[in-house]
Amino acid sequence: MPCYDCFVMPRNARTVRDAGKEYIYALKYRWLTPLYDPILRLTLRERAFKKALVEQARIQPGQRVLDLGCGTGTLTLLIKGVHPQARVEGMDGNPKILSLAQAKAARAGLEIDWK
Repeated sequence: MPCYDCFVMPRNARTVRDAGKEYIYALKYRWLTPLYDPILRLTLRERAFKKALVEQARIQPGQRVLDLGCGTGTLTLLIKGVHPQARVEGMDGNPKILSLAQAKAARAGLEIDWK
């Protein structure tokens, strides 16, 4: 999950950088972005807790689901895979990690709105 510095963004700022804040990348450094999924697989029981989370959400057909701060889209893809009739959207502030999510969705053949 991406890490963000918590603050209220001024109305005239279009990006975190415009607001005078530096974006904090998942795993802290941009160069670690491609390693995000393998590192999480090695260090967390990610699949188990995300599966339990999706079960607890009790998503119904036709519902809209937003995965805010979706990172590489692991949870987003799981939601869409388990609930194909739900409208699933993934949103993240890091375009590079979002492109990894989009590629994973394309390989899986899942239609997800990415923002």
